[in-house]
Amino acid sequence: MKQKNYAVNNIKFEIEELLPAVRAGATKVMTNKYRLKQEEVAMLLGLTQAAVSKYINDKYSEKIKNIERGFDKKILDKLVRYMVMGDAGKARKTICKICKNSYPI
Repeated sequence: MKQKNYAVNNIKFEIEELLPAVRAGATKVMTNKYRLKQEEVAMLLGLTQAAVSKYINDKYSEKIKNIERGFDKKILDKLVRYMVMGDAGKARKTICKICKNSYPI
């Protein structure tokens, strides 16, 4: 039963904390480095323009910000590059690297 709870907690972490942190980090790279407009970022990430605005203006939880700060910036930049280029396969693999490096211990 303990192992099942661990798996459920990890899935909860990925959905509720890790993915929002990836979106926040990707949003900032897309707008700052690639100079994409909020609407373009929203389309690439499957978000609303309002959600993109919240990420750009740091209007989200400290918990998510702390996870985002822990990301390897090179890997996050690679993810965004693949997304902007439209290479979904490489983007998925890069998200897996972020996830593997981000599990709470």
